[in-house]
Amino acid sequence: MSGSRRASPAAAASAGFTLVEAMLAIVLLCTGLLAAAALGTASLQSWRRAGELAAAVVAAGDIADSLGLFGASSGGTRQYPWGVLVWEDPVPLGGRLLQVVIRASAHDTARAELLRVTATVPAP
Repeated sequence: MSGSRRASPAAAASAGFTLVEAMLAIVLLCTGLLAAAALGTASLQSWRRAGELAAAVVAAGDIADSLGLFGASSGGTRQYPWGVLVWEDPVPLGGRLLQVVIRASAHDTARAELLRVTATVPAP
């Protein structure tokens, strides 16, 4: 008798991957890679939007400060590289305070309004 052992046919058949298992693994891998690419694109768009929103908040604060310092007599418009700020005619609140609504819009018409701020400023 020889000392070598042979594997049974059932053990030899389950030793590797089948074609179906390999194809399923490739499909899952591709799905994961596509999801990661979509997530990267969405994060870049959100990052850009956050930058525009931060610039709009700073610009709206500057406009509100200017209206408070120099008097808010009427509405106006100011252009920026990221979009436009529009403020309406001030509304008297009583006493020496005025309420001004400032709207910020991006140049991209698909995303019309970025921000709407209601500011209270001193009357001139």
